[in-house]
Amino acid sequence: MTRDVFEKWLKDWDTQLAEQGHKACLLVDNCSAHHTDVPLKNIELKFLPPNTTSKLQPLDPGIIRAFKATYKRRLTEKLLLKLRMGQDLKIDLLTAIQMLKGAWDDVKQETIANCFRHARFVVGAEESFEEDETSEDFDEPALERRGASSHVLWVLCQRA
Repeated sequence: MTRDVFEKWLKDWDTQLAEQGHKACLLVDNCSAHHTDVPLKNIELKFLPPNTTSKLQPLDPGIIRAFKATYKRRLTEKLLLKLRMGQDLKIDLLTAIQMLKGAWDDVKQETIANCFRHARFVVGAEESFEEDETSEDFDEPALERRGASSHVLWVLCQRA
């Protein structure tokens, strides 16, 4: 992420929010790219305190984990299908991006809400933190039952 990329994205989103009549508060970490003087009318930037990633950033505890697990599942299914059909195991950029989008779309709203609750961004948040079942580590036994392992797929991908 660069400051220029972040500023362009912010300006575009600010314009979109203005057209929709919405306002937003965007929580960002202290990455140097996030420090900007871009005048925003519909977005208020709030910076998390330094060195609080593990406690306050709601993406860290479960959202990214759920996203990665879902992406790994999609990638494995795609590779197994290619393997069964005798196709080249390479994944082109468009397919990878489509799988990433699908993985993000599969992250449940409840998972996101739970992560914000866990980070204490919700007033009266409970102590408990329930993770989405998709946030479990990659299911190696299920993959092996399908006739492959992630190690085998990794080796095959490296050879491709």
